[in-house]
Amino acid sequence: MIFNVQRCSNHDGYGLRTTVFMKGCPLSCKWCANPESQSFRKEIMEAKNRCVGCMVCRDECPAGAIRPDGEGYPRIDRTACQKCFHCTEICYAGSKYIVGREPSVDDLFREIEKDRVFFTKSGGGVTFSGGEPLAQPELLHDIAAHALPNRRYALLENGSWSVTSGREMKKILEPLKGWSEVSAPITVKSALREDQLAAIDALADALAADVKG
Repeated sequence: MIFNVQRCSNHDGYGLRTTVFMKGCPLSCKWCANPESQSFRKEIMEAKNRCVGCMVCRDECPAGAIRPDGEGYPRIDRTACQKCFHCTEICYAGSKYIVGREPSVDDLFREIEKDRVFFTKSGGGVTFSGGEPLAQPELLHDIAAHALPNRRYALLENGSWSVTSGREMKKILEPLKGWSEVSAPITVKSALREDQLAAIDALADALAADVKG
């Protein structure tokens, strides 16, 4: 399951990249940058600034789970919500919307392929973020093997689950046809240590040299 495909990302790797945000993570970090990515299920999100105050969602909720809050915004009572998603279907303003979808591998690959010209011109590519991408290894493996032979990769592991993630990622990449590693992985378990700066600089130089051919 994914929850977003972000195009022209320039902070998620070398060149212009398409970042696929996977939905689902075995951790529940309070400092998570994408809290909407933690659940492995579809969810209803609310955007108060989009609400036009029509109250149709409140009137039509079959569970009666939508009630005005102190500022008059029709907010979902999560303890009463039955997750029928009816409110997202009738909210034309987009104040209630679904986060999470399950595209087929072919559909997701076609979506990524739209940006191939930018990858070619900039030396970019695809970044899988999350959530925790390695919590869905089958999808990652199918995408990686889907007409993507003869690639080079590097691993910069970052996060509480970084060592396990890096090990699982190597298992996925190493058997693929013609794939090889640019440099040894760098593991950042919580915060970057000063003695790791030189290693990251060396990895960046190796990647740049590899992209330039």
